[in-house]
Amino acid sequence: MAIKQASQGTAESSLESEKDEKEPEYEESDEGNEDGESAEFTANGFIEFENFISTYPDQDFTDAFKKNEIRNRLEMRYGTENLYLFTASDLYLNPDLFDNDRPNDYRYSSESDVSRNLRITSSRFELSFNELYLNVGHENLRLRIGNQIYGWGTADVFNPTSYFNPLDFREFFFRDDDEQKEGVPSLSAMIFPDDYTVEIVVAFVHIPMRFAPRGNYWSLDMGGTLYDLNIMESDGMDIELKNIGLGARVSTIFYENDISLSGYHGPDREPVLLPYSISFPPNQPISIEIQPQYHVINMLGIDFSKTVGDFVFQFEAAYSPDKMNFVEQNLDSLDQIELPFESRKSHYISYAAGFNYFVPLHKLIEDHEGETVFTFDWFQSKFFDSELFRPYFTDLLTLRLEDSFWDGRLKTSFTFMYEAGNRGSLFWPEIGYDFQNGFSVELAYAAIDGNPSGGQLEPAFYYFRKNDIVIIEMRYEY
Repeated sequence: MAIKQASQGTAESSLESEKDEKEPEYEESDEGNEDGESAEFTANGFIEFENFISTYPDQDFTDAFKKNEIRNRLEMRYGTENLYLFTASDLYLNPDLFDNDRPNDYRYSSESDVSRNLRITSSRFELSFNELYLNVGHENLRLRIGNQIYGWGTADVFNPTSYFNPLDFREFFFRDDDEQKEGVPSLSAMIFPDDYTVEIVVAFVHIPMRFAPRGNYWSLDMGGTLYDLNIMESDGMDIELKNIGLGARVSTIFYENDISLSGYHGPDREPVLLPYSISFPPNQPISIEIQPQYHVINMLGIDFSKTVGDFVFQFEAAYSPDKMNFVEQNLDSLDQIELPFESRKSHYISYAAGFNYFVPLHKLIEDHEGETVFTFDWFQSKFFDSELFRPYFTDLLTLRLEDSFWDGRLKTSFTFMYEAGNRGSLFWPEIGYDFQNGFSVELAYAAIDGNPSGGQLEPAFYYFRKNDIVIIEMRYEY
């Protein structure tokens, strides 16, 4: 999950109208509507080559290239201002440049599959339509039906009030901003009265969270301990009326503060990673099968944003009276473990707080023309029942410094993430150059460190402590 880039005002929000969508060069058709408005076709996108190079010292040179991906993103829109069809599709190809057939390879999925949101995937090919919807607008009303992404919340890293779109966790935190959420088939209605905005969402089917397949470079690695973990694949909850997701969000400006209240009833986008069974492969560590289980929950949330001078302060929180998780057991004595683990409901709260500081660096450096932004974000979540396994992501501090030079051509960022509970960390510097002719390049390095907690599931930083990588990205926008 990539960290959102800071921007003046609130973070990406569902309040953004269709007018904010990119509208590059287009061709006009001869078709018109009753008002004489012509339908227009617009299209833009990019082709990108991204490479992950492992810096682990004890490996052959050809084994270091973990990902060699060609990505083509295409956004298209056809229609009038109020009635149009919009799609944002991503085509991925991951050819094996070195004919490497080792276990720690990069694969999108363990088998070919077509998911409920029309994602077509296989080992080295994937086509997704995270946004594919029909938009109908009329005066103070906007309706959309199809695959949609909802940007509820204001925080820069984790959004407790983003109830609908599950995360794509197949690359830890290294998915781009436009890749980190799965589109959900849904109907949304947005109403625009004078002083506030109301959005109502109905998600027809449940879309599960995505994990790296077993043996993949980003799958859970216990590092040669007595047991190994395997997260089983899930197709999501059954397609039934009781598993429909329902949510509403009311947003307004209150005393110059952007504030939203939201509620949700439906499948939890975060699964219970339930230890389900144990197998004993010959001459291998004991394998504990982890089954993602999803449950219908209720959530209430609030998000807030306020601009004070060069600062933008952000806060959001969500509460659930019935969020599920499993009860911890002692793994020191495998003969006493009861499988599957017991799971039960608990009161639960999650919140994120932070700010963006737009540093007036031009006051110190006269010729500095870029925008300098410092981001601070703290995220914490907690079950009230102390016998339940702690939330998998919690107590996370993120610091990020972004700057640009030479009329925005040269961009730099330094990100540091710290997991306070187990002293895990991620250090992530990036530098990129935009040739301003459609072509850009980016170079990054990510160093991951983690410590074990001794629980049923170790922190993600511990599993990926050997996954330090160099990232090379080349992109051409058209």
